Amino acid sequence: MNSLTSNHKPGFFKISRELRDKIYLYYFTLDNGYTYNHESKQLRSTNEEPYPLALSSVSRQVRQETVGLALEYNDLHFHTYLNPALYINKEIGHYDKRLKALYNETSLLLLGKFADGGCFTHEVCRFVEKHYPKFAHIANGIRNRSWYVGKGDRLRNYAGMVKSEDWKEIPSLTRDFVLSTLRYLFNEPCGQVTHLKIERIFEHLCRRRGRFESSLLEPWNPPTNWDFADLERIVPETPGYWEKEKYRLSAACLAIEFLARLSDRNIRSVRKIHLDEDHPSIAWPECHARGLIPFAKGYPDMSIVRNVSLWRNILPGGCSTSLKTYMTDKTFADFPEGQIRIEKLLSADVSAKCLAPWIMEATALPSLGMPEGSFKMILDGQLIPERSTEMFDVARVDAQSQLLFEKDKPANCSAQQNWLRLRQMPNFIMFGFPQAIRDIVNGTSLIHCNFHIPAQPNPVPRHEVRPWEHIRPYDDMPHYKTLAVLEPHRSRSLEDWECEWRWAHEEFLFDTEDMNYTWADLPEASFICSRNSESSHYKKTPDVIKR
Repeated sequence: MNSLTSNHKPGFFKISRELRDKIYLYYFTLDNGYTYNHESKQLRSTNEEPYPLALSSVSRQVRQETVGLALEYNDLHFHTYLNPALYINKEIGHYDKRLKALYNETSLLLLGKFADGGCFTHEVCRFVEKHYPKFAHIANGIRNRSWYVGKGDRLRNYAGMVKSEDWKEIPSLTRDFVLSTLRYLFNEPCGQVTHLKIERIFEHLCRRRGRFESSLLEPWNPPTNWDFADLERIVPETPGYWEKEKYRLSAACLAIEFLARLSDRNIRSVRKIHLDEDHPSIAWPECHARGLIPFAKGYPDMSIVRNVSLWRNILPGGCSTSLKTYMTDKTFADFPEGQIRIEKLLSADVSAKCLAPWIMEATALPSLGMPEGSFKMILDGQLIPERSTEMFDVARVDAQSQLLFEKDKPANCSAQQNWLRLRQMPNFIMFGFPQAIRDIVNGTSLIHCNFHIPAQPNPVPRHEVRPWEHIRPYDDMPHYKTLAVLEPHRSRSLEDWECEWRWAHEEFLFDTEDMNYTWADLPEASFICSRNSESSHYKKTPDVIKR
């Protein structure tokens, strides 16, 4: 009976299942997989090959045997996305600036209103020590009021700690600490603190008015029209917004959007996700991989590779290439032929503002629940590989400087004062930065580089150190094309450390005239060209190489 049934099967199904699977593998595999299209919310063939999914409609059995194979056999690619509609770009830009202003206001609330109101009780400090031990010194310092200038005055030393980056801890964890502590304080009797203001902030952050148990608005989730409107109501002003800037969604943000729309059966078929972070994007993109942790934990067969362009994303995005003091149409029109002034690439920005946020956010992922082996980040320096090595050498020297500085830290300070004074120094890039750089060099990190990393940084000429009594941090200092490697000295003060660091980085520019690309070309993709400008400088696309 079985042989009779087998003889009546169509010719294709007479083939063994093992052989049919090989045919499916050949048929469904595309050369470069699929690329996500944000506008259609669908995957498209990267090389515009014919879609193989038509085979699934041949018969019910074929459809059952091939369900999910297109996702299983192909890599899924996601890129940063810029909406072509200018009004949408404007909405996203306002959202980015308002969201950052909102989080900054939470820091001001924690370090200002709650600190002045005497709200940091023993219970609050125990809460911080239990859930955020790295920030226990802050809570204890506020409770002891050890850094007040005078009665009723603001905390003098916290003036520069409004932004999460200023805390010199992993920025996204700093924001978590601030928000969680505020939630705890709000639910505790807090003296004469004005609850109305904090209610107004959490009204948007929590999506349910007055209910802090609901999920917070995470920066890696794609913003919706509801987010645009509600955030505009809560934060009417948009400090730092400039309509000539391009505001993109990160590749990780789009991947989260896509995976959230898949059924459980389809998402189990996904094997490899490529995130191509090829341009700067909104809302702290360096932390957006945190939104992929639930998917990586729930589907262990999924692997994620995040490719971050060093020259098109990390460096332009971190060195503040958008205009600072001339961000209006009036001043923009004053430039000849509509040219935009691009900020210089300073060595002082390479570690603190550019590399450290990306590196440290990635190293935090395992502690936040990312399964081992599920995530890898690549620092992509293939655009200019030789200069990428030079750029990474700057980070290695800065990491060495921080390590020496930590060993030579002041001993006559309390733990709270020591914590704060270290983080106010430019030598202190970020907590854990030296170890993270060492792990990358040793190949034991989840972060990899696709450019050469020598066993030791390239040798740099040594410079005679000036007598410290004749140098102040802002004196005129000679400009060098190399960085001085710092070594420990006896009885070095904080002023000595700061002076030497600034001297080593003072006006240290990366000359790109001998390269196919100039530095001005690389951040250009972050700006919207003026329609009235006829300058060829703005007609080039970012992919055109200057000869």
